[in-house]
Amino acid sequence: MAEKTDYTLDLRDVIAPFTLLKVTQTLREMKTGERLEILATDHDTRKYLFQVLDATGHYRMVGIDDRNDFCRIHLEKRGNTPLKDHHLIKSY
Repeated sequence: MAEKTDYTLDLRDVIAPFTLLKVTQTLREMKTGERLEILATDHDTRKYLFQVLDATGHYRMVGIDDRNDFCRIHLEKRGNTPLKDHHLIKSY
């Protein structure tokens, strides 16, 4: 999977809304080229995470590893532009 990880968020057993909050907070702190590893068990996390991140365009998917009991997602920050609060909700 990812060769290096600069940040790890172990959000197993945390529900999706709180997971998204922690991920967006961490992405704001990260510098271009840094990588984030997210560990999550909530099945909605991936769905909502990609909705939020698609709205920003400031990340690159490095990989996803689905395991029996959790999902491991690796992201890389692309740009220096901070995430805006209005990007946190995207209607479909």
